[in-house]
Amino acid sequence: MEGNPGRECYPGDGTEGGMRAQRRDGGQTVVSSLALQMFLYFNCYFFPFWWACHIVMLDLKYFYLSTYYRITLTALIVVMTLVEVARLYLGYLGNLQEKVPALAGSWLLSLLLQAPMLLFHLFNPHLILLPVEWATGLLYLAFITTEIVLSIRALRRLAAQLEERFHLAHLHLHQERAEGETA
Repeated sequence: MEGNPGRECYPGDGTEGGMRAQRRDGGQTVVSSLALQMFLYFNCYFFPFWWACHIVMLDLKYFYLSTYYRITLTALIVVMTLVEVARLYLGYLGNLQEKVPALAGSWLLSLLLQAPMLLFHLFNPHLILLPVEWATGLLYLAFITTEIVLSIRALRRLAAQLEERFHLAHLHLHQERAEGETA
């Protein structure tokens, strides 16, 4: 195998967030986002650290919280964990396999569920946030915010590519019909 093996997996060269179009062997253009893939990759390693920190902090402050906030915080961490697993899976699937529905699902989970839950967790004064929770929460918020922006860019690019493929296939079909009628 010649060249850079990373170039074959992530063909972007860093321009436009790693989304410069490259050609596959079959003539299709690869438009997956290298920047988004890198953020998803690092988020996969950061999330277990975030989760462990918050479980330990929940154990430390559990008896200082009211019953309502004990239940709320426990449920919040469980739901955030489930949503994050689904969000990262859909992000990987959508970006690497260039599937618009999966990437859109990841974007929606980020925007409509994960970000609001994280903001609630960070800015609710009754949850008694400790410094470790602030630090990891803000870093996690930076990951999610960046992934939301990069996902929008990748979705636009993927949708444009699918539109181009559709129009080319339609044009090719129309040309075949015209050639068939003249023959």
